[in-house]
Amino acid sequence: MKLTIEHSALSAAVSWAAQSLPIRPVAPVLGGLKLTAVDGSLEITAFDYEISANGMSPAQIGEPGRVLVSGRLLAEIVRALPNQPVTLSADDGKLLLTCGPYRYTLQLMPLDDFPAPPSTPAPTGQVAVRQLAEAVAQVVIAVGRDETLPFLTAIRLEARPDRLRLVATDRYRLAAREIPWYSADAALDTSVLIPARTLSSLVKAMPQNGEVTLSLPREGVRSESLLSLAGENRTATIRLLDGEFIRYERIFPEEYSGYAVVETAPLIEAVKGIALVAERNTPIRLAFGSGTVDIEAGSGEEARASATLDATVIGELTTIAANPGYLLDGLGALGTPFARIAYTAAANPAVLTGQSAAYAAPDEAYRYLFIPMRG
Repeated sequence: MKLTIEHSALSAAVSWAAQSLPIRPVAPVLGGLKLTAVDGSLEITAFDYEISANGMSPAQIGEPGRVLVSGRLLAEIVRALPNQPVTLSADDGKLLLTCGPYRYTLQLMPLDDFPAPPSTPAPTGQVAVRQLAEAVAQVVIAVGRDETLPFLTAIRLEARPDRLRLVATDRYRLAAREIPWYSADAALDTSVLIPARTLSSLVKAMPQNGEVTLSLPREGVRSESLLSLAGENRTATIRLLDGEFIRYERIFPEEYSGYAVVETAPLIEAVKGIALVAERNTPIRLAFGSGTVDIEAGSGEEARASATLDATVIGELTTIAANPGYLLDGLGALGTPFARIAYTAAANPAVLTGQSAAYAAPDEAYRYLFIPMRG
């Protein structure tokens, strides 16, 4: 194998594939990157049986060929190179990399031991990368860390002909976001569980100004337990998780006894400031009054703090005790000038949505539910 490639093109392909490398590969070859030079392009592939990532960039191919090298080492070298053309050549069990005044010699790994990446399901539909990345960021904040229950570490992706819904929960809060997409299947109705952190890192690394094609397995076909993403010379597959997600729709209240609308930015700053006196695992309290919300923390002999903000409060007046970290996560994910907190009773789940103005309709494309703490 021998080729010359622009540094920016090599960096894009290597960084895309290298992000999927396992931290502790069960076999050395699974920590490798496969480089394939053919037909005017360099293709770089990572695969560890759970995730595959493939990046392709144009290159001047002198001799086609395939090699396998240490992925993390190659990624670190490429990051350190100057912005000059890079030459790669393989011979006698070694890969020689030259760029300007730099020369590196890397030992090749046994290519025959590298597993073949899986074939992907047929394309299901397309969605704007920026919208998908935003939706994933809004729900991943609610993902749990208990790996004994796979659904807590997953994002549930529900696909219909005209929309996608992403949902995640850690049992104490739940986030759900809907976004439009296009699918040619008018009867599409499927759902899958995707490892949340993996999906988050992949969509963030894709070019944000394009579209991504998603390939989902057919409902009930377990042999196709893969999600595929493809867009602008980048593809990836993710092994889906088994298990059932909670029946989350029943958790959202059908009716609310009241709600408050508050400017988002001042509310975030107030919660941050008042939470300074809230000891570990103790809540802050949101007391909804006539035209105001009081944010309080501390009691008795403890340090105490409070702040009062203007609010539009409709319905019953009540006080909710909230985990300040959970509340800040939800407020930070809204991305709207106003936040709407809807409630039924002090101990029942409250739901956070965004609004463009104080008296506008709530944007229910994103809903963030949290369970109040004992105050």
